[in-house]
Amino acid sequence: NGSIRHAVAYELERMAMESDLVALLTVTGVECDPDMRRATVFLAELSEGNQELLVSERVRLQAAIAKTVRTKRTPQLVFMEDPAISSGDRIDSALRALSSKTLGGEPEGLLVVDKDAGWTSHDVVAKLRGVLGTRKVGHSGTLDPDATGVLLVGVGKMTRLLRFTAGDTKSYTGEIVFGQVTDTDDASGSVVAEYVMPDLSLDAVREAASKFVGVIQQVPPSVSAKKVDGVRSYELARKGEAVPLAANEVKVYKLDIGRSPGKPPNVFDCEVDCSAGTYIRSLARDLGNALDGGAHLRNLRRTKIGSFGIESAVTVEECSSSDLIPITAAVSQFTGMTKADIDERELGRVRHGSPLELKELAKFGESGPWFVAGASGELIAVFERDRAKKLSSGEVVVPPSVVLGPAV
Repeated sequence: NGSIRHAVAYELERMAMESDLVALLTVTGVECDPDMRRATVFLAELSEGNQELLVSERVRLQAAIAKTVRTKRTPQLVFMEDPAISSGDRIDSALRALSSKTLGGEPEGLLVVDKDAGWTSHDVVAKLRGVLGTRKVGHSGTLDPDATGVLLVGVGKMTRLLRFTAGDTKSYTGEIVFGQVTDTDDASGSVVAEYVMPDLSLDAVREAASKFVGVIQQVPPSVSAKKVDGVRSYELARKGEAVPLAANEVKVYKLDIGRSPGKPPNVFDCEVDCSAGTYIRSLARDLGNALDGGAHLRNLRRTKIGSFGIESAVTVEECSSSDLIPITAAVSQFTGMTKADIDERELGRVRHGSPLELKELAKFGESGPWFVAGASGELIAVFERDRAKKLSSGEVVVPPSVVLGPAV
C-alpha cells in the first residue's frame, strides 16, 4: 500500500505541472483488495473536476505504478475523498500520537536570550544545544560578540519560523565616543584616527542626529558579515584589503541622544529604533563625520526585537526548557502575524499542505502573514500573501509556506 501511495503521489506531482486542479490534491492513504484487483486511493479533498481528471488519467497512473511497484498484478485505481479527514478521526489520532511523543521528547519553542559580551551568536546556539539536549537550535538577528542583549533562539520546529521575525523593528542602547575612529567602527577595533572635537554640545549632536532619522542610505562597516564577491568583508579587512561595500537602504525610526553625569564630555548616550539590517556602529561613524570629526560606538545593547524585550530575556547560564515560549504563543506575537480561524474540514486539508482561498484568509487580515492553529492550540501552518497563485478557474489560492501539522 505504501509503495502504491508514493507512486501515485509522485505521478500527481508531475501532473500538477500541467494542471492547477491536480496541484490541490493530497494523497492521504491507499487500501488494496487482498487479490490486488483494486486499489482505493484516498485524497484530502476531491472535487468533481478533479474526479473527472483522475479518471481520464487512470491508465497513465496505473502504467506508472506497474513501472515502480513490483506486483504480479497492477490494481485498478478508484479515487475517493478520505472520510477520516472530514470526520476528524485521523486528525484526533495524530494529535494523540503527537502528544505522547512530545511528553518527555525533544524541546521546542522560542527562547529570548540576554547575550553576554564575548559570546558570538553561534556560541550561544552551541551552548544551548548542550543545555537543551537537541541539535535543532538556531538564532535570528545576529549580535556582534561585544554587544549584549536580546537574541531570539528557536528550538525544534521553531527554527523553521524564525525567518518571520526578520522584518521586526529592533531597539538598541549604546554610547558614541566622539574624537576617535576605529577600524571596526566600535570599541573592539584599533584606533586609526583621532580628532579634536572640544565644542560638542548636546544640542549640536541632537541636531546632527536628526538628519539620520527616516529612510537613509548606509554603508556597512568594513568589518562586517556583508559579502564582497562571495567573501565576507571582515575576512578582506583583516587581510588589509580594500572593502568596497555598497550603501544599503535602511530605516531609522528613532535616534535619541543624551548625556549622562560622570561620563567624559566626548561620550554621548544613544537610543535607536531601526529596521533590520541597520548597523548602529555605522550610525555612530556617520554621526562623527557629520560633526566634522569622527566617532565610534561602544557598549551596544539590544533591548528589543519586535515585541520581545529584554525584560523577559534570560542569560545563557540561566536558560532551561522551562523558559521556552510555546510555538503558537510565540508566533502570535510576531509583527504582522494574524491568526486565521478555519473550520475542522479546512484544518484537515491544511495539515496535508493544501492551499486556502486568499479571500478567506483576507477576512482575518488583509496583508498577512496568517497562521493556523488546531483545536488544542498547536500551530499547523503559516501562509504568506506573496505565495498566492491564480488558478485557471479564476480562483486565487495561497499554498502554505510552512506546514508543522502531522500529515497522517
